[in-house]
Amino acid sequence: MITEDKIVELINELKPGKEITADTELIASGILESMDIMMLAAKLNEEFDVTISPLDLKEENFRSVTSIKAMLEDIADRF
Repeated sequence: MITEDKIVELINELKPGKEITADTELIASGILESMDIMMLAAKLNEEFDVTISPLDLKEENFRSVTSIKAMLEDIADRF
């Protein structure tokens, strides 16, 4: 099951000590940068058994925990 709490947990593994909620602007606030997104995508692939394609690696999909969850649900629905 894809949950916002689990996504926050995975982000906290990459960026410990950051206060993150479902609506935190992850890119605009500088919490996530391009390399962080790549590492997070790998963690998300493993945790949720999905395959985030290069086409999914766009800013709008990683803007917030809510947008990450929506992307993951969309990917899961494709299969």
